[in-house]
Amino acid sequence: MNHPDFTHLEALLTDLTDQEILPMAAMTVYRGGREVFRFHRGLADHESGRALDSNTLFRIFSMTKVVTTVALLQLYESGRVLLSDPVSKYIPSFAHQRVWHTDAQGRTFYTPVQRENTLHDLLNMTSGIPYYHPGRSAVEDQMAQVWARMDDAIRAGKPWDTFTAVNEIGKNPLLFDPGTHFHYGLGIDVIGGVIEQVTKMRLGDYFKAQIFNPLGMDGTDFYVPSDRQQHLAQLYNRKNGGGFVPANRFQDLRQLSRPAYEEGGDGLVTTPDAYMTFARMLLGQGSLNGARILGRKTVALMARNHLPEALLPDVTDTMASVAGYGFGLGCRVMIDPARTGLNGSEGEFGWFGHGGSWFCVDPQEDMAAVFMTQVIFDKSEKISVTPRIVQALYSAL
Repeated sequence: MNHPDFTHLEALLTDLTDQEILPMAAMTVYRGGREVFRFHRGLADHESGRALDSNTLFRIFSMTKVVTTVALLQLYESGRVLLSDPVSKYIPSFAHQRVWHTDAQGRTFYTPVQRENTLHDLLNMTSGIPYYHPGRSAVEDQMAQVWARMDDAIRAGKPWDTFTAVNEIGKNPLLFDPGTHFHYGLGIDVIGGVIEQVTKMRLGDYFKAQIFNPLGMDGTDFYVPSDRQQHLAQLYNRKNGGGFVPANRFQDLRQLSRPAYEEGGDGLVTTPDAYMTFARMLLGQGSLNGARILGRKTVALMARNHLPEALLPDVTDTMASVAGYGFGLGCRVMIDPARTGLNGSEGEFGWFGHGGSWFCVDPQEDMAAVFMTQVIFDKSEKISVTPRIVQALYSAL
């Protein structure tokens, strides 16, 4: 294994922070069983001038999904669930789902699902469940109303718990019949509710007992205790043309105390080092430092493409939208590097988060990489940060 040269990666991350494209950047790379690259630059809080350090906590948004997938697969290994299980076995509202349609005159109508959603559909994003982004479709408009009601309940001091929230998700119409398309949505949020129903534990408590504590992932949770809140990085919005404004969105301020609804698809806070421990466990085929979280065959199942060729064009609005990626169980999977335009490896897998975080596990290169920042770009501003980081990372090898 040659000695990597991270000149390009270090220069790129330096430029991204110094040019104020990113408010801060933290990245770590392990290869061949040892740390080969570590980078911190920028401020964890620009208003106070607080520096970034190894204790800085980041909101990782959708990188939570991979943790939830691992938790569900632990239940799969013990025989407590099957991927073919109907979701309605655990969440009642899924027994009566409907699919949204419009006719030639633009009129809306609904049909019963041709078959019920399964746990497999939730994990590989073929469930037809969208996100809660209004203005994209009538189904997403309706899901946005679900989220508005949930926020209203929090403000009223009567927050929904995880089961209530995912049962409400199941009542919403679907974009399509389960298994017929790929659409990135709330499926793994529902998986979090399934885990709670099976284990009779709160999702965060299960994560701690079965994943975080065995791996030593200190500081990883759905909220930040008061004595550690001074380590939480500020989440920023980046305005078109430059400049950062603290986001302070209602749903992110909820992480300052333990939420009633612990989302399987979003919400974890962690450090780069702690999440690297999780990534190294996946690189180690489910084990790290004597702690076995999953079996190697289960990790292999998770990290292979689960989408038929006909659904690959549907993989949109995510990093996996780059041609050449498929989707496994809760993660992207590179299946054709030539089509991606990236110098990575077939079989590389991982995910990213809305605030700019990203990670990969590359078995071919015996490598894991974790990148974190805290910025949400203006929707009109298209800056392709992550592909540039991937290119520079692999240029080192």
